[in-house]
Amino acid sequence: MGPVAFEEAAEQAEDIIDVQVEHFMSWLRSLDAVPVIRAYREHARTLGELELEKARQRLANGENADAVMETLTRNLVNKLAHAPSVNLREAADHGKTGLMDTVRTLFNLLGPLTNPAGAPNQVLGVFSDELLEPIAEVLRRLGSRHVMVVHSRDGLDEISIGDKTEVAELKDGRVHRFSIQPEEFGVTRSSLDSIRVGGPEDSVKTIIGVLDNKPGPARDIVILNAGAAIYVAGLANSLQAGIDKAQTVIDSGAALQKLNDLVALTNSFK
Repeated sequence: MGPVAFEEAAEQAEDIIDVQVEHFMSWLRSLDAVPVIRAYREHARTLGELELEKARQRLANGENADAVMETLTRNLVNKLAHAPSVNLREAADHGKTGLMDTVRTLFNLLGPLTNPAGAPNQVLGVFSDELLEPIAEVLRRLGSRHVMVVHSRDGLDEISIGDKTEVAELKDGRVHRFSIQPEEFGVTRSSLDSIRVGGPEDSVKTIIGVLDNKPGPARDIVILNAGAAIYVAGLANSLQAGIDKAQTVIDSGAALQKLNDLVALTNSFK
């Protein structure tokens, strides 16, 4: 394919994505989205309970625990990952032309919405600020209590250290739209290049450094987002208080100790 043909194909692909996004947005704004998503959540819970019961029976029969856990994990991932297509296709069959194409492209949006846990409090990132309020509104209809839907101007689906972050906050049954800057919380603005890693080993080193209270951009972005989670969970009465609490947990060594406890627990299963 030559350069001209490639550019034409790229433009066509962008047009298709734009159309799919518009279909998805229309569906989200409609009342049809909520019962479909709620139905999937219930369906997913049922599937999960059945798989757990199978695992319990295998363990009771003396089967190897590692083999049972491997099968359980694989079955849950396969069944819960593919289950949405069944319920969502039913919605598509009721006049939602182009919906299934949209689902294939925007499945990362449907994942949090169809989470069978139905978490009523969460921080949820999206890839476009156009999705902030529609996603928050759907979560409100689904019964969520306190949610921050976020998208940063530098493209992150989380609170950024490099630019302004747009927020749609669902609280007390209402959705409020606002923006935040890292400097508002005592965080120095930094380029996203400063937190890029070169591979798994580099990633582990960075995570350990953050939990070991190593100052820098990686620690900053962790406390911003952990602080938001603490806030929406009801463990702090403001975003600033949540960020302060996240910082205290890291400063005290409690976060690193919790990681060490998790490592010890998982190693005990060998």
